Amino acid sequence: MGKHALRFRGEGGQPGAGTPLAATLGAVLNPFLLFTALFAGTAFSSAGSWEAAGYVAVEIVAVVALVAYLLVLKSRNDSGFWLPVREERLVPALVLLMLGATTVVLLTLLDAPAELVRLTVGMLATASLVTALVAWIKASAHVAVACHCAVAGVAGLGLAGAVFALVVPAVMWARVAERAHTPAEVAFGALAGTVIAAAGVLVL
Repeated sequence: MGKHALRFRGEGGQPGAGTPLAATLGAVLNPFLLFTALFAGTAFSSAGSWEAAGYVAVEIVAVVALVAYLLVLKSRNDSGFWLPVREERLVPALVLLMLGATTVVLLTLLDAPAELVRLTVGMLATASLVTALVAWIKASAHVAVACHCAVAGVAGLGLAGAVFALVVPAVMWARVAERAHTPAEVAFGALAGTVIAAAGVLVL
């Protein structure tokens, strides 16, 4: 999400501004890119090339739809993606849940490998939880998704998936340096993503 994320409000209620390097890392190592990379890696390691390309296309369509919604949200809100009214913060969670559930249904109808369905359900749980909880407490969605990808990547792809673990420290630093989140919010995001991913590996 980068600069298009729900951002920490600094003094005066305005989103903070960090270093150019932090902003660049936050933009490049965004949740959409990380999950799409993990999804694609899992798809091509568990299905034929044509089938995997089709599954990735489904995921990308869902991501594009969510990004489009977030851009509309930003255009209607002077505070960017930060919604100052707590009750309004549940709307993005519901949109995310709807798009994620639709993706799971489509993957199931396409007879996608179980690994892909489990991965999508697990990531949907992480993203929905973190998004919904902003009605009460903020947590870094960037960090939650990065940590989820790290656990799921290592569990599903082995050594190749370890690359996702390597980006976690960079994402955590960037979100604090960019003043998008406090260290506590980053830690909460890391906990949420790690625990849900681990639960998914053990249970799903």
